[in-house]
Amino acid sequence: MQRLGRLALPFAAQAMLSLGQMGITIVGTVRLTPDGWGRFAVLLSVFFMAAGFVRGFGALPVVIYLSGDPERSRAARRAAVLLTLVAAAPASITIAVVGLGLATAASGLALAAALVTYALYDTTRSVEMSAVRYGRVVSTDAVVMVVLAGLCAVGLLPGVDASVGLPVAMTIAYGVGAAGLALRGRPTRSWSVRAFLDEYRRDIPFLALDGVLIGTTMSAVVIALGASTSLAVAGAFRSCTTLIAGPFQMLQTGLSPTVIRSMRGRAIEERSADHRDPTRAVPSTFRARMRSLAFPATIAASAILAGVLWGTTAAAVVPFVLSAIQLTALSDAVPFSVVACLLVSALWTSTVFSTFQRYRRSNAELTIARVVTLACSLGILVAVPSDIAVPVRLIAATAPWVVFPALHAVLRWAPVSRRL
Repeated sequence: MQRLGRLALPFAAQAMLSLGQMGITIVGTVRLTPDGWGRFAVLLSVFFMAAGFVRGFGALPVVIYLSGDPERSRAARRAAVLLTLVAAAPASITIAVVGLGLATAASGLALAAALVTYALYDTTRSVEMSAVRYGRVVSTDAVVMVVLAGLCAVGLLPGVDASVGLPVAMTIAYGVGAAGLALRGRPTRSWSVRAFLDEYRRDIPFLALDGVLIGTTMSAVVIALGASTSLAVAGAFRSCTTLIAGPFQMLQTGLSPTVIRSMRGRAIEERSADHRDPTRAVPSTFRARMRSLAFPATIAASAILAGVLWGTTAAAVVPFVLSAIQLTALSDAVPFSVVACLLVSALWTSTVFSTFQRYRRSNAELTIARVVTLACSLGILVAVPSDIAVPVRLIAATAPWVVFPALHAVLRWAPVSRRL
């Protein structure tokens, strides 16, 4: 029963977080014009790119290297939060500048403020998830969802500018969540910022860049669609990734803490086995490599298959649902159902393989691999003629996110590093 709870609670926590983001998309789609929603969607893309950058300073080191270790995860919270604040300052300025360039200065400023509270919430939340305190995260996420839903409802009122009201709602709701998690229990000991940096300073630059790159992919697709087709198409795809692919992504993200904890545990066991038997040969044979890769490969294959099934089912069912509830403003998002779910699965698959490799290869090498993958993906998206259907172009651009990380894991496999 306890094991079932450990599997169910991360899904519940992610469901709470995703429902709030879906509410933002629904209000934005309904209240803003297609062109206005397209602008706001591009700005949201920049927001999540910046959030990915900030994650590398606090949340990602904790999630990757301390997952499943409650005492050390909690001890790292103070330093992770302080470094998150330092990184969020320049990132928020970037959002404000982009908003000014899109002629939505008020939205940009509001989203800049939202980034700070979102980053703090994400870091404190990641600490609690790594410490396996899922119940605490679920209850806080529920409060955030209620606050966000209530404030989003205000955005539906006549005379309220949703492009400003929604970021303000995000700022308040995520601020409440960050404060709630920070005040609920204090660790018995805390690392200093210096101790945190001594441990992870070699990783932070690459984790921050990696966060930008993984966030850039979906955001770059939205921006590229807006530039090569129209802002309305960009907004439609953004709506699809949130409302149709979003619940599917929620399931994958909810599974991530369990997957990361399992891969870290397997890596520790593998390293311990080698340490216990110094006469044992280094497991560099093809059989050892394949046995080690079986777990991430199975997860990756299952994710891709699930993405196809989810997208196909959504493409068939969602039009009837939209017609029944008379929400035709979202009908333009339906044609992107399959490709959006495939892209979400491909990105998650690449993260699974990169997490597997983080215990074996340097973060610098993994960042280079990510840059190559992103360059190939965007290169394909640009190279495919614009007269070809947009979903086909997107499927072609999705392929590198599955192929390259898998090849890297196979060809550059190594025994578990001493530093874990």
